[in-house]
Amino acid sequence: MLIDSLDIKFSGNVRNKRIGGPNQIKFINEWKTLLQSVGWTKTAGLHASVSVTFPLGTPVTDGIEVLPKTVIGCSAPPGFITIGAVQYTLFDPYKQVPGTSLACVFVAMDTTYGGTLDNLVAAINDVSGWFATVTQNTSVNFTLDLVAVPDGPEFNEILVTSAGFLSGSAVSSGGGYTMRSSSADFTAVYDCSMTSADREGAGDNYLAGILKFDFSLNGDHVVYQLLNDDQGTKGFMGALGVGAVSEYIVIANPHGFSVVDAPRDATTHQFRAISLFCMAPYFPVAGVDVPDSEVFVPTYAVFIVGPNNIGDAPCWNNPNMAPSSWTLGDGLFQTDGFNPMPRVLAYRSPTLPLQTIYSVPIYGCAYVQFGNLGEETDHAFVVGKLWDCAVVSDFIGLDGCVLDAKQFLVLGYGGGTDGQTVTTFLMACGLPGRSSLPPIGQSSRCASAPGNPGEGAFGNSGH
Repeated sequence: MLIDSLDIKFSGNVRNKRIGGPNQIKFINEWKTLLQSVGWTKTAGLHASVSVTFPLGTPVTDGIEVLPKTVIGCSAPPGFITIGAVQYTLFDPYKQVPGTSLACVFVAMDTTYGGTLDNLVAAINDVSGWFATVTQNTSVNFTLDLVAVPDGPEFNEILVTSAGFLSGSAVSSGGGYTMRSSSADFTAVYDCSMTSADREGAGDNYLAGILKFDFSLNGDHVVYQLLNDDQGTKGFMGALGVGAVSEYIVIANPHGFSVVDAPRDATTHQFRAISLFCMAPYFPVAGVDVPDSEVFVPTYAVFIVGPNNIGDAPCWNNPNMAPSSWTLGDGLFQTDGFNPMPRVLAYRSPTLPLQTIYSVPIYGCAYVQFGNLGEETDHAFVVGKLWDCAVVSDFIGLDGCVLDAKQFLVLGYGGGTDGQTVTTFLMACGLPGRSSLPPIGQSSRCASAPGNPGEGAFGNSGH
């Protein structure tokens, strides 16, 4: 028997943003602003940092004064050390006098390695947006640590180089923000930190995405990374010929968000991380949403669809993509083969669309199910409804459609071959006329779910 009206569960606060030319500064700042606008809270500002090593010490002075002193200019780039656009040049205070050039910062050498680096630290702290410290590892080996004074992404991707004194170069990372989902409506609360990923010293490591999402779910962490605006044209990604990501569409509500590329590419890409989806489901309330006899037990439940499963069937277990992650009142689990991964329910409709007698597709809410043990032998529970999401028993064009007077964007397709259920998975992106997206229009008119489909009306969206 039917236990629910299958109405879409609307949060009442869903918005979207097109982020064109999504470099890490622009993406992180606009992502933060969008999430704040729908009820997420900034809990921390994250500071960019970078560390470099002087493996064999530094130049020093012998401490013997020679007169007259020589006036010197800036060393050829990158000088003793360059941090972003700021170059530091060493001079011997016993024999040399800095010139008037403003192209570099002059740093006095000392009679010891540590003394020279102490002078460098003082110069960095005096003229830049970094807080510098130095650690002595051995008699000749030193580490210089830099932490950006302001939080946020503006000091990410800063290159640190030198003229042979450092053990390679390094790029700063880690600046951004930690956002917390809304605690309203009794859904699980989780954190997501948005930063620029550490390239681990490799300036051309473009295979892994720079846009780093660090989720904290029930005390556990899981990290996903997406490409920025130019990674697809450089390094490993350029060799694969995947192309740049010109634009992202981010849709957010108080309990989750989605990131997809624009113009929307509905196909999946094993080597091109361009999509992400996360949500804390809503638990239907007995006596309000469902009969008293039907009890959805509230527990801590959040799931993340890793790159690049969004775009394919909403049965997120593609072994060639990044694993999806979830927690259901327990620790963090990830997909491995065909264990009880997150997936949505759909009306069982093998191969053919399911429509009314007026040739209008049937649609309803998006119930999600997943297990709580993360094992092949575990069974999946119907956890709850996905906020602002819908399932249509037909194929809807990428322009999306209007459901319940609200615009929806397509996030994935499923079925249509080999007896699989025909499914389109969508997420509301804002009311017509109030969205930053171009009008979707009514490319597909859909009928609401029928009054009583009867027992066995649901099928897994992927099978």
